[in-house]
Amino acid sequence: MRKLYFDNTYLRSNKRSLTRAKPLSRSGFTLIEVLVAVSVLTIIFSILVSILGTMSSAWSTSRGKMDNFSKARAILNLMHQDLSNSVIRQDLPSFTENKKNELGFFVRNFGQRKESKSARPLTYVTYGTIEINGRKVLERVDHPYDFLGGAPDWQSLTSEDSLGFKLTQPSSAIRRDVCEGVLAFSYYFINENGTSSRIFNSSGDDRTTAVLVAFVVASEKAALFLQELDKTAELSKRLKDLSPSSDGWKVKASWQDFLTAPETYEEYPPEILSNIRVYQRVTPISPGYLVPSTTLN
Repeated sequence: MRKLYFDNTYLRSNKRSLTRAKPLSRSGFTLIEVLVAVSVLTIIFSILVSILGTMSSAWSTSRGKMDNFSKARAILNLMHQDLSNSVIRQDLPSFTENKKNELGFFVRNFGQRKESKSARPLTYVTYGTIEINGRKVLERVDHPYDFLGGAPDWQSLTSEDSLGFKLTQPSSAIRRDVCEGVLAFSYYFINENGTSSRIFNSSGDDRTTAVLVAFVVASEKAALFLQELDKTAELSKRLKDLSPSSDGWKVKASWQDFLTAPETYEEYPPEILSNIRVYQRVTPISPGYLVPSTTLN
């Protein structure tokens, strides 16, 4: 009986503990909480998309600037290299005047035909602006020579020759567009006495000792904006008219003063003028440039 009493007591105690057990808790999100979370995530996603769009637009704009401006710096270095290798001698024309405002001179290199067995280390290089689809482009042209085609015939001077003299191999010209968005291009010869002019002097107290090159470049976006407004030719002409006829030291200041003047901002949008740069470089020419005619063979 004692054992049975113990068992009944145990059963009654265990039954009370079972009846007093707490129900299992079911935790989760309500519908309102889910809607709030989705709304917050949507707002954050919208902000991120807006930031990414702004960064992409800024990157595209800076890329357009860097394209034209980096090309401008590259062409300055290329001009400096060509001018440093220029061939100035008594039996070849040097920086002859021409109708197209092109800077032309002979360079001691093979041009683009070095693989030819008859290639001559002599190339006539020209720098000048041309218009392509309403946009100004600074172009570099190589006129490579070889021993089979004969020497440059510079004795035949005619008014039709845009270079100022006759090239015996004009069909060999190799054209390359080197910089877009160029609104103005000019060059001057710096003389030994400190003056400058548009005429190359090979002797005397005012002989040329350096070449000054300057040009104005618009970013890709500014160039397209000018083209849409049909203002490219107008702005180029105004900059060209501001180029001094003789004093090359003032050309950069003249262009910069015009581009930053309040009157100019009234005529052209700030988005254009703020994305235009003026570049200038002076390349010395060795005083002993009159070399014998046999050194090129």
